[in-house]
Amino acid sequence: MNDSEAVSRLRASHPEVVIVFGTGVLRAGVLQVQPRKTLNLHGGDPEMYRGLDTHLWAIHEKNFSGLVSTLHRVDTGIDTGEIVERTRLKLKKDMELFQLRALNTEACVEMTLRALRGILAKGDVDSMVQRKKGRYYTRMPQEIKMRCPAIFRQHTALLSP
Repeated sequence: MNDSEAVSRLRASHPEVVIVFGTGVLRAGVLQVQPRKTLNLHGGDPEMYRGLDTHLWAIHEKNFSGLVSTLHRVDTGIDTGEIVERTRLKLKKDMELFQLRALNTEACVEMTLRALRGILAKGDVDSMVQRKKGRYYTRMPQEIKMRCPAIFRQHTALLSP
């Protein structure tokens, strides 16, 4: 996305909103296209988990309340922009880890639709400054990642139906 040709094409398309989901860090060229309306879908609460593999890090830490999805404005930091919406992912009994990805994607689609409706109605979306800057997590090592499905399965086995 930060490649000069990609930025030129983005700028030429005159987007009213830029939605980011699963990309790397965006640089100034991209952010200048729609400074207030470049929104990122982040798998986690950036006030606790910023960066990569954030749901997996929450599972590894057995912080199941940390399994949220967030829509936030993109700024020059990593997952530090103003929060538009945050939603807790509702886990179900005997849910498997692969199903968490689907649940996250569904939550992200819903938050995006609400934000777009707000932008259509008011020209922008409300947002709030993050109260604190969460820890930055890098890509989870494979040996830790391999333990996450069992940790998740143990937790969801104990949930009420």
